[in-house]
Amino acid sequence: MTTITDLQTEVLNLQQTMSAIQQSMDNLNNQIKTLTEADSFDAFMQNEIAPIFGESTAENIIKVLQKCRTNKNNYIYFNPVYQWKSIYGDLQKRQVLKLISAVYRVKYLPKTNSNVASLRSDIKYSKECPECGKIASSLYDRLVKEGKI
Repeated sequence: MTTITDLQTEVLNLQQTMSAIQQSMDNLNNQIKTLTEADSFDAFMQNEIAPIFGESTAENIIKVLQKCRTNKNNYIYFNPVYQWKSIYGDLQKRQVLKLISAVYRVKYLPKTNSNVASLRSDIKYSKECPECGKIASSLYDRLVKEGKI
């Protein structure tokens, strides 16, 4: 026969298990939310840069930025993009690459990172550029909307 103490112990164990399951579910929901937001931002960025780089190149640029983001925000992986045949030697495209790299860093690096303030300033002043001002304004507005600037 089960004693009251045994039943209380079982109930306590079940409560602890349910608490652990709830915590796991919360973590999974947060991860799903983060991935969904990242996919939305990536789609937005690709739509913005496609007129400048073309659909295929824009898609590849976003893939490289995703790699940077998922590898602990290590943007060293982005450096080879500047050497791509369709970009190399084109100053306007290089400036846009610098802009979108800055936007990704502001979006995904912690606000406490020492580079974020400088990057925000770069994005803000890029809006005045005659060549890339339109895209810079659009990206700046998106960061403002998300509370990153």
